[in-house]
Amino acid sequence: MNGFSNRLDIILFGATGFTGRSEADLKNVLSEIQQRTGEDYSKIPIIQANVEDVKSIEEMTAAAKVIINCVGPYTQYGEVVVQACIQTGTHQIDICGASFVEPQYIEDIQKKYHQPAKEKGVYIVSGCAIDSMAADLGAILIQKKYEGNIDEIESHLCFSEGVSSSGPIANYGTYDSFLRGFGGNARFRDFLKLCTLSSIKDIFVKRRALNAWYILFPASDQSLLNKTQKHMNEVYGQKLTIVKDYLGFSKFGEFFSMILMAPIVLLLSKCDCGRNSLRKHPRFFSCGNSDFGGPGEQAQKDTEFRVVLVGKGSKKSKTQQKKIIADVSGKDPYALTCTFAVISAIMILTESHKMPDSGGHYSPGAAFANTCVVERLEKYGFKFDMNSKIEL
Repeated sequence: MNGFSNRLDIILFGATGFTGRSEADLKNVLSEIQQRTGEDYSKIPIIQANVEDVKSIEEMTAAAKVIINCVGPYTQYGEVVVQACIQTGTHQIDICGASFVEPQYIEDIQKKYHQPAKEKGVYIVSGCAIDSMAADLGAILIQKKYEGNIDEIESHLCFSEGVSSSGPIANYGTYDSFLRGFGGNARFRDFLKLCTLSSIKDIFVKRRALNAWYILFPASDQSLLNKTQKHMNEVYGQKLTIVKDYLGFSKFGEFFSMILMAPIVLLLSKCDCGRNSLRKHPRFFSCGNSDFGGPGEQAQKDTEFRVVLVGKGSKKSKTQQKKIIADVSGKDPYALTCTFAVISAIMILTESHKMPDSGGHYSPGAAFANTCVVERLEKYGFKFDMNSKIEL
């Protein structure tokens, strides 16, 4: 890490993803933000790097203390950046999180690079996006507050549009990553097997207190929560907790449409022509939740994110409750993902002494459990309510 102190604190790799594909596009974005905030961004350097050019990636990582990697799908483009970060002694966080595919990417990266990263003193933290990280941190808070062992955690994730908003709530990249999880993916086959062994009432759930319909769904936060639980067990002797993950819909029509569409998407994803059709018509096959242009600015601001975690524990006394609830929420999921990613990078820069070992690959909960990351996030409008009176 020669010259580490002279590096840039953070480089955002993939800044041209949602904003454009050229240096000129980025300059336009910086100019627009400058007009909104009144601050001078003219001195912010713009670095060009290409995942197909390893030398350019290594030059980029060598210029930073922390890389925020936003270039996906990570199954195609993520590993080369991790390799470069370890080679140049640079920390990295990513925002991967699509179901089925990216959890496998996270597992592969951990197996291959945890030890090399640890030996180099580099932190690689995966899943620092809003859905995964919020659930992971919420589970940590539940276990810290509960006086006893948590046996099971149910995570209920739901996105809902504002009354005045219409149109997609997810960009095309999210939709495309999700499609990669269908078809021949082993995780998806395991999920289908689980569904055949489960009762209908365990797969489809109406939560009246949350005013939403939920379906059992192995999202990325389940995989990351399991990794955090394993870490806490190995390091602190904490009891392993079973994690169940549910995806919710605030409107029954959306819930019913997605159930009907799922088998069609599954069948089409098994052949090239079917996958091409899925990619050409995102709005139709996502039931209006995604499109090429992604959500508009107002739609993003109006979209609400909420994950309610229910911890079920073993009581130590007769007066102790068997359940504990964490209600985690915020508005504008894409902006909050930016906040989560940047604050994660800041935690590495300022509180690495509170993080495990001296480096390695970790989930957000394992990496930041002992830092002030929750307090930081709450300053930016994100809510972690540990005193919820919801009856579930």
